[in-house]
Amino acid sequence: MALAGTALAVTIPIDIDSIIYHSYNIHKAKNDPTGRTASNKAVKMLNNTIEGLLKGMCHAIDEVEYEVQIGKNILRDENCGYEIEVPVKRKEQHKVTVRTIFSGPFVFPGGYTLVSAVYDITMPKLPQPATIKLEHCVDESDQTRPDLCFAIGSIDLKEKKITIEEVDQEFNGSIQQKSSCLLCILHKKTLQDKEVVKYAAQCFYERQYKNFWILNIIFTKLLSANFKYAQERFGFEGSCNLFFFDSYMLSLDLTCFKNSHEFSGWMVSPNEDEEMPSTISMEDIYCAELREGSAKVHKKAFPSISLYVYIFDEKTATDEIDVSFKIGGTNLSININRQKE
Repeated sequence: MALAGTALAVTIPIDIDSIIYHSYNIHKAKNDPTGRTASNKAVKMLNNTIEGLLKGMCHAIDEVEYEVQIGKNILRDENCGYEIEVPVKRKEQHKVTVRTIFSGPFVFPGGYTLVSAVYDITMPKLPQPATIKLEHCVDESDQTRPDLCFAIGSIDLKEKKITIEEVDQEFNGSIQQKSSCLLCILHKKTLQDKEVVKYAAQCFYERQYKNFWILNIIFTKLLSANFKYAQERFGFEGSCNLFFFDSYMLSLDLTCFKNSHEFSGWMVSPNEDEEMPSTISMEDIYCAELREGSAKVHKKAFPSISLYVYIFDEKTATDEIDVSFKIGGTNLSININRQKE
């Protein structure tokens, strides 16, 4: 699917601009610049073509096609953060494809922030709606639930973007859909609610040689899909440290990692091949999916830091450094320990 999308994008970009321009003018007088409500078959075909092209520009974390039938109608993937219950009758069979998306040409409504992955769910039109649950990273309570909403994406022919719009219904943890949709969860409040959204620091140790590792610490929203995406970069599972912001500065203070530190038999220093930032803002983590080129540069998809960690004296070095690295502005402390050789 991704390869087909890429090929189309390469071969006909000029034609697409022209077609979109004329389509927009056709519908401008009808106050429908998106073409979504068009009755004209040609415009409908155009809309479907553009939809395929724009979806081809999205960066997928995972894509699974399910064969749905009696006894196999609950589609669940904890690593990607979704559960879909598809109603089926005896002898009925359906194909449902779920594409978990990290980033793409999305436009979110002002004042809203993305708190889930984006899911491209392809399924036939169903007589009874499927029930869909998505993972999000908001600490859900009676106070925060009214600020959450499901949102659905649709193609805007004028802007050549996928526009995400709120679904006008009370948020109760699930949504029912009878047909294909591009779905996510948004949070209505601002980033100033520093303890509402949950975050994680993932630690990946890359062994260079005996007793010497490069420690990469990646900062993400607390979402299983984000964990999966980060782990693909290293090819193995890292350790996870949950945290929230506890300062009005709303940023990670990384002063503790700026210089080299020597402990009993250990040395920790910044990776000379990587820039060590002084701070990483909450917005940098929150909006990682929206950064220009975030889908293109896998390694830099999320804000991160990189350290040299090595043992220079095995006789005095313990299995774990006895001092934690406290990251200012948060409740996060990083413990560095010996990895299996």
